[in-house]
Amino acid sequence: MDHDIPYFAINVPSDICLDCGYQGEINNRCPMCDSVNIQQLRRVTGYLTGNYTTAFNLGKQDEVHHRVKHVGVME
Repeated sequence: MDHDIPYFAINVPSDICLDCGYQGEINNRCPMCDSVNIQQLRRVTGYLTGNYTTAFNLGKQDEVHHRVKHVGVME
């Protein structure tokens, strides 16, 4: 509020492999055990969802795939 920012959100994928317990960003298969039994948590248009591929239309799914990750950016 000190910087006149009325809304701020950070999108952090929080996925878990239900077979081996690996936690982190998982897209289609677990990087540890190659399982597809994945529970994903994503924020799409301000809403948190466990499975955005069934909860949202193709436009919202496309939004997730086209997001740019800003990792290690230094000013």
